[in-house]
Formats: sequence, structure tokens, C-alpha cells
Amino acid sequence: MKDGRALSHEALEELRLRAADLFERDVPVERIAAGMGMRRSTVFGWKKAWKAEGREALAAKVVPGRPPTISPEQLEMFALLVRDHTPADYGFDEALWTRELIGALLEQRFGVAFTPQ
Repeated sequence: MKDGRALSHEALEELRLRAADLFERDVPVERIAAGMGMRRSTVFGWKKAWKAEGREALAAKVVPGRPPTISPEQLEMFALLVRDHTPADYGFDEALWTRELIGALLEQRFGVAFTPQ
């Protein structure tokens, strides 16, 4: 049994919408879960959302992620700084850009802390 974390957002949405069709036909949650290879608790959660808000509650939601630290304009300007120059142009000893040097230049130009990982 699985809870769906390994599936894509689109695949999970498809499963949830199929489950909604079965909820509408009063198919027991246990049977839906077994047929989909999902945990009962997962399917019960889908049914609860479906009862409260309808099929819209089962649609995939946008996962925003962490907000950017620099603006799109700054990122574009930074790309030009790196693309058109070598690290030596900015006082670094190395000839090629590394993640560490990119981080140092970001901090130098925009005051943004950057970790190479």
C-alpha cells in the first residue's frame, strides 16, 4: 500500500478524480483503496475533501516552492555578468566559474547569501 507521495501531481489528481467517480456511486472506501493500491487513510482523506468541497478539492494544487531571493531583473543582469566575463574580471584568482565563485559574486553584487549545494 502507498499514500501517493511517490506519484506525480498529475497522476495523483487522476486517481483522486477516479475515486470521486466511485464516491458518487457509493463504492466503499476500502474497496477503492484496495483497487488503487492506496492506503485507506489516504482515500478517506480524499473523500472528506470531496464531501466538503466537491471535485475541485481533488484537483492538483500548484506547489510554489521557495520564493526567489533576487528579482528576475537582477538574475538577468547577473547572467550577463557571468556569461560575458571571467572570474579574473572581478578580482578572483581562478580562470573558470565555480559554484563557490558564483556565490561570492552574488553576495558581492546583490548582498545575497548563496550556498553551493
